[in-house]
Amino acid sequence: MKLLLKLSIQFSIITGFSHLAAQDFPPAKPLTDEMQICLVLQKIEQGIKEQNLIKITDGFANEVESNGKSLNRKALTDKFKTTFNSYKNRKDEPEFIKRKPPRASLTTTWDFEMDIDEIKFINDSTALAKTWIYFTSDPLVKEDNKSKKNKKRRNNILFQKVKGEWRVKSGNRIFERLTKDL
Repeated sequence: MKLLLKLSIQFSIITGFSHLAAQDFPPAKPLTDEMQICLVLQKIEQGIKEQNLIKITDGFANEVESNGKSLNRKALTDKFKTTFNSYKNRKDEPEFIKRKPPRASLTTTWDFEMDIDEIKFINDSTALAKTWIYFTSDPLVKEDNKSKKNKKRRNNILFQKVKGEWRVKSGNRIFERLTKDL
């Protein structure tokens, strides 16, 4: 009797686990166009924080327009390198020193933020993302007698759908916006 009970328990455990393994899960839902654009923007933001050029440029089209000029990815990468080199003097600013965590090995753009205000679809293959960009360690600007806010700058980014993926096609003077915040 004990052997029969033991075999019965083992059989139910084995068949129970095999039933779980064979269970069908629903397929993953595809990302909406808006979600895809948000992910590209978040990756660019994180890439700027880390000064990771691959992370930044991965979301860009092969040819990007900036300041009325067409740039390929190599030129875009060089432009970001130059921009990051111009940030070296931030590490000595009092506000930057005050906000940087002690003993942290961070880049000089670790405090970069990009807030997505609105994503507007112009047609099936073109979208405009309205964002605000700023550095949290920049000196605060007085907006009125009471409040102080970070210096935010509007940055409009035009996206184009390329082979089913949303890519940055043009940035509204993104490099000027970044360098003006120095």
